[in-house]
Amino acid sequence: MYNQMKRGFLKKGLDPESKPPTPKPGPKPIVNAGTQALSTLSVDDGIYGQMKRGFLKQGASGRPSAKGVPASSTGASPLSEEITDAKGGRFQIVCPADQCKSKAEQPGVITLRLSPCYCTYAAGGRESSLLMIGSRAELEEAIPFAEAALQQPLPPQGPHPFRIADAGKKGLGMFATRAIKAGELIIAERPLVISSPTSHGTKHEIAYTRPFYDAALTALSEPARTALLDLADTCSLGPPEHTHPLPGRLMTNAYSCGPLTATNAVPDDADIAKGEGVPWNATYATLPRANHACTPNAHYSWNRARWCGQFFAARDIAAGVEITSRYVLDLTQAERHAHLERTHSCACLCESCVDVSPAAVSRSDARRQGVDHYLRTLRAALNPKDYPYLGQEEIRRTLRQAREEGMMVQYAEILWEVSRIMQVQENPLVGLRWAKEARKAHVLILGEESWIVARVDDCGQFLAERLRAGGVACQWP
Repeated sequence: MYNQMKRGFLKKGLDPESKPPTPKPGPKPIVNAGTQALSTLSVDDGIYGQMKRGFLKQGASGRPSAKGVPASSTGASPLSEEITDAKGGRFQIVCPADQCKSKAEQPGVITLRLSPCYCTYAAGGRESSLLMIGSRAELEEAIPFAEAALQQPLPPQGPHPFRIADAGKKGLGMFATRAIKAGELIIAERPLVISSPTSHGTKHEIAYTRPFYDAALTALSEPARTALLDLADTCSLGPPEHTHPLPGRLMTNAYSCGPLTATNAVPDDADIAKGEGVPWNATYATLPRANHACTPNAHYSWNRARWCGQFFAARDIAAGVEITSRYVLDLTQAERHAHLERTHSCACLCESCVDVSPAAVSRSDARRQGVDHYLRTLRAALNPKDYPYLGQEEIRRTLRQAREEGMMVQYAEILWEVSRIMQVQENPLVGLRWAKEARKAHVLILGEESWIVARVDDCGQFLAERLRAGGVACQWP
């Protein structure tokens, strides 16, 4: 679906060539003589300029310039910069000196930009509530996006409709305290830690030194640090000198928050080559309390505009029922179990896997593989002459199986692909009706603010306008 939306099937403005304007690159960060931290850059020409060039500059929004803190002459002190946003929020990026040395034992531009660093964020006048870990270059690219998003409030939500309680062998779990309707926002939460994929290491060998993680953890406020350390750690399996509580908890509990710095809604190959399409990870205080299920009743998504993680109810949830999400996306039960063991060092104890007969497992695996194959077939049909014939019975059967298996993302994507093909196979009005169903399915699991819903709206609105121009009464959505 994402590739189809990126290419666009109705509108010239949605093809791969239609991208946000890329500003001319600004001057590269430099290091002053000796051990001075990165200098402030020149005035930019808007938010995309800020996002593409990094954050160490005097922004067009009137943001105060960075204040560099020089390292000591011995090189033992960390390189540090502090940025204050328009609402008084404070970013402080720190590169420990022992992590920044080149082979010549002198901090250099390339060495410094690739060295591991951490950054804390504190809302105006408050203690640090967010920790970001990555290379200096990664943090410079990500912070302007954070600056814009963290000034936005969380989505409107009432009292949480759940409680955290004992879930037996699974440890703690999240349980509904009232009936929750399908599509309802269960929780929206800011992350405690956002980390690049390279900052964790493995279950047996951490990526950076223990003192680095100690310093990063200490930089968080005490409430945030306590909430993080209260999470389970099943991924610190090496000897003590090769593990640490911080990366262990990140590997155990993190959700993906997608590519933070891609200026395209759908990252292309050029974005990925520049590191802009690489997904980061977000670790929260509450969201990890939801245990894994192969057929979950809640769907996790990352809100790019507000920098928060969200759970939407994928189906109606009765009071007292455990709220679950999906940790792995593999199709067969054997693949999911192996993935959980490999990445989380845990076994699956969900209702779809415990006390289930081999025959039932085989039927479930076959349905999941069938749904996946059907979606791949639709995606592969790029030219009208290659479109498969879509029978109503087959479509509805596949959608039913996707829903029964908890494959709600695939459910929504199939509806979108069907709408694209039905415009040719039947007529544009039939395609519009299927597109409306696709929109409902996406809103159910992603909410109205999702960029995917915005893309569906863009295409749907254009199709509706074409139909109205031809004398057909219709509206969108």
